[in-house]
Amino acid sequence: CRSGGGNELASDKLCRWHPVLKRCQAKIAWFHVMKCGSTFGATIAHFANSSLPADAHMPSCGNVDDSSEDECPDDGKQGPALFFLDKYPKDAWFRDVFWEGEEADKNLDPGQHHYIGVASIAKWGGSFVGMFRQPEKRVVSAFNHFAGGNGSIVKFANFIQ
Repeated sequence: CRSGGGNELASDKLCRWHPVLKRCQAKIAWFHVMKCGSTFGATIAHFANSSLPADAHMPSCGNVDDSSEDECPDDGKQGPALFFLDKYPKDAWFRDVFWEGEEADKNLDPGQHHYIGVASIAKWGGSFVGMFRQPEKRVVSAFNHFAGGNGSIVKFANFIQ
């Protein structure tokens, strides 16, 4: 969009004029498929707000590194929920940037696994971003996350089919 002019260009799907903030800013509809790239949220967050610290990333509770950015509280919150609700609160760092699902499904965490309904498709012009991975890798990721890597991955795979 045009800086300061308020005229949105048709080709600017990820950037729109914000009339209240009087600036051009990112508008992102992140479709986050379960076990498909919570870490992709960091790339989107840095695109949306370049003032984030360079090492800001989705916290994995020490699985990525031992920095304060990767720490998680004892309440079990991690990944996008911890990032967008606690570490970099959405309303302070990403005001009016992210799609939050259907009206009845509002959630402050843009990394939730929302379904895309007709109203969202119309409102966002069908412009969603997402990351996908091979189904087998999703099963392994889910097994490690939900079952702690314990037991039979074959039984787990059959259970989630």
